[in-house]
Amino acid sequence: MHKVAIRTSSGHYLTAVKGGGMGEAANVLPIHTDAGKVGGWEQFKVRFQTDGHCTIQTQSGYYLTAVGGGGVGEPANTHPVHTDQKEIGPNEKFTLVEQGKGVYAFQTEKGTYLSAVGGGGKGEAANKLPIHTDTKKAGGWEHFIIVPVKGDHAKKKKHSSGHGRHE
Repeated sequence: MHKVAIRTSSGHYLTAVKGGGMGEAANVLPIHTDAGKVGGWEQFKVRFQTDGHCTIQTQSGYYLTAVGGGGVGEPANTHPVHTDQKEIGPNEKFTLVEQGKGVYAFQTEKGTYLSAVGGGGKGEAANKLPIHTDTKKAGGWEHFIIVPVKGDHAKKKKHSSGHGRHE
């Protein structure tokens, strides 16, 4: 499977902080949506399962998890998405729903969608959860473009999204 970047509707990229491996106890957001360019932390593998679902694997080999199978937003006082699972379970499976030519939404096990709040552009400093999983209908914030990554940027540069954080 080739590496891809996942671009939000505002043109920012999904970032798995530290390349993945972060959950609720990490006390920092495991996912940001504020990267302006693709570095190692913005590279994922979207893999399709035999049951028709897909998984999103981080640079470090962890899977994106919709906590509780989805349905988690700001008031829940929990991170709606973790990146600390090495095994695939129901919460790590998404349905890729085409929204238009080259535009997709990721539907969780509960039928809700991954949402990049504000269309993306949010990180740790925003002090808000940049990703929710509580939207029942796919609109602009739930639209993502899967962008093929050419070459292996991860070997050359661990993280280059302009935040000054490096591994």
